[in-house]
Amino acid sequence: MFWDKYLSLFLQDPAIPEVSKNICKRMLLRCNGKTPNEINIIIPLTQNERKAYQYLGMVNADIMPENLFNNPAESYPTFWTYLQKADNNKTKELVLQ
Repeated sequence: MFWDKYLSLFLQDPAIPEVSKNICKRMLLRCNGKTPNEINIIIPLTQNERKAYQYLGMVNADIMPENLFNNPAESYPTFWTYLQKADNNKTKELVLQ
């Protein structure tokens, strides 16, 4: 019950990026016993999250993504959130700077 109230306050805050809200929803579903497949059906990855996962794979392979921030319509908080999970290497440092 506490988490439901906390989640509603969290989701109403306009200062919190959409990617953080989606991750919070997925974590709540995971805590309630949903399987990863069920979570992906209920709250699918957004287009920016899928692209961030592709960039994450490139950074982990030590490949510098060339067009990471060329499109201003892309969600920078999404890329920042997911690329922080990358393996520690020089490419990660360059991308996050």
